[in-house]
Amino acid sequence: MRRPLREIARGATWLVGIALALRVVDVFLGHSPLGATLAGAVLVDLATHRAGVRWDEGEETGRMKRALVGVGRGLAVALALVVLTVLVCAAVGSVQLRAGSPSLALVLGMLRAGASGVRDELLYRGLPLLVGARVGLGARASIGYAALAGASALLLVPGASVESLVLATALGVLFAVIWQRSGEAWGAVAAHAGWVFFAGAALRGGLVEATWVSGALGEGARARGLAALVAAVVSLGAAAAVWRWWPKGSPAGPSRRSTP
Repeated sequence: MRRPLREIARGATWLVGIALALRVVDVFLGHSPLGATLAGAVLVDLATHRAGVRWDEGEETGRMKRALVGVGRGLAVALALVVLTVLVCAAVGSVQLRAGSPSLALVLGMLRAGASGVRDELLYRGLPLLVGARVGLGARASIGYAALAGASALLLVPGASVESLVLATALGVLFAVIWQRSGEAWGAVAAHAGWVFFAGAALRGGLVEATWVSGALGEGARARGLAALVAAVVSLGAAAAVWRWWPKGSPAGPSRRSTP
């Protein structure tokens, strides 16, 4: 038992330490949300790499192709998730849609979404999945651990609703399943980034102007009400579909090498 407990304690130390470092970044760069998110992504990438998390453990040959395929599939999952949720909400009259007005803000939204995907997936999925692999947890237990690790961070956000916590957990399951199934970070990071963008800037006038009558979609605590619950159900359905049909990649997933 000594080794598993050591690995769990080590993983928790990395998780808490990186989260505290992110808090420091937010304090100094809080006036610039995009800057804070980009700096946080770089910090998490460096720290989790040190802890043993790798983007891709496969052969060097074909790595670019795997990355592009993973990103494409992840974005497709995120787009389908948002579109299905919006269609269901529109069918019951909880959202009204009209054409948006693309602008420079859309590009900034893409940058922030990409940085959020890198930061949150490496920290809240890559690191917990790494710990799960090292201590010998099964795939399902590791996925549950990673989903709860991500959702627990939302507990500290002021104004977070029960619906937003339910959605965060369901999204965590989906992203962890993508990572576990593919054995790489590309798909999970792209799916997370796609969710942040399509449910955020894209629906706030970037591509479509969504006026919510009941609830709202968005990142973190912005999600609430019926829209968040519908998105949670669709996320779990998407996770089941990914588990069933996503081509299985490297079984190793995040690196199992010991932390230096």
